[in-house]
Amino acid sequence: MFKGVYEYLEVLLARIGAPLLSHLDVGFFTDLNFDLPQLHLMISHAEEFKAFDLAQVLICNHSIQLNLYPKTGEVDQHGLLKLHIICGELDRQISSLAQICSSSFPLLSALEELQVLEDDEVTSSHWKVDMENAQWLELLEPFTALKDLYLTDEIARRVCGALQEISGERANEVLPTLRNLFVNGCESFKHIEEAIRPFVTARQLPGHPVIGIEGHEFCVFFFQSHLL
Repeated sequence: MFKGVYEYLEVLLARIGAPLLSHLDVGFFTDLNFDLPQLHLMISHAEEFKAFDLAQVLICNHSIQLNLYPKTGEVDQHGLLKLHIICGELDRQISSLAQICSSSFPLLSALEELQVLEDDEVTSSHWKVDMENAQWLELLEPFTALKDLYLTDEIARRVCGALQEISGERANEVLPTLRNLFVNGCESFKHIEEAIRPFVTARQLPGHPVIGIEGHEFCVFFFQSHLL
């Protein structure tokens, strides 16, 4: 377990080899530029972490968390790998985590399921921030094998708004294997459908229309993506 400035952890990890590591809990103070080659290297060498299949991003009032779970794990249990950034502004939360979840982060490119949720205690004022849609795309881009994406209604509005701006070849580069989008907490998914339809249309195969299904807990989209 570690909590502090990320540079201190990098210096420490440069002197440690931990191939048998089975649990990691790291908390960073926010920074403008995260550079974590030693952390990435240690994670890639830990055999226990190679069984991960599920990632969860949790937005809180004063922090943002990334939790990774194994295929046999339960979401309500402690994740074996937990990274959290101490920061109160939503735009800095997303941009900071996007830096950590860059293409150089091992494991993320193989994950098939991602949940992006907000804590129950997140206040309405937390969402009142002027941030670019591109920040949400930067957070999602490393998840290149993602099949199932779970969002709450508030987050879905923002993510789908960002996807709405994608067109052409770019639509096949962001979340290229995505099949299912689950939105929790909305009474009607019509506004979500309208927001994401341009993205779906841009990458849709002929003869595979978008299907919307409203369930008891989730509003669900199923769509087929064209893989180049």
